[in-house]
Amino acid sequence: MADIQMEKQRVERKANESLGEDWIRSIKEGALDRLAQFCSPRVTSRLLLPGGLVSLNTAADLVARYRDWFDGYTAIQVEASRIGQVGSKLGIFYRLLLQDAGVSERIEQQLYCIVKDGHVQQLHLVCSGFHPVSPDEQAA
Repeated sequence: MADIQMEKQRVERKANESLGEDWIRSIKEGALDRLAQFCSPRVTSRLLLPGGLVSLNTAADLVARYRDWFDGYTAIQVEASRIGQVGSKLGIFYRLLLQDAGVSERIEQQLYCIVKDGHVQQLHLVCSGFHPVSPDEQAA
């Protein structure tokens, strides 16, 4: 019985990590509408942004926020990422280099998600904000 439970947890952990990888890939590829597929339609999101705390209650609202952040960029490069379980939560971290018309910016976001039945039910996000990157910094 314990073996079955351990195997179930292993499979669930692997599925959650795959969800995290797909989340980052969707942002990188600019396929932001795909994020809704990973969430419950009534996902509860708490976003700690440089301007303050924002609460959202639907996957559509969360995707709209991601479009506000990332839609205007012609290139998105993942500089660093990490995905893993933190207790019962899925942790997703990414640092992105964003480019458009010769302008570069860097952003980091850390998410902690409660996943149930393969979909994000609750999402807590901390965002660094967008920071300009000089050509010298980008080359390094």
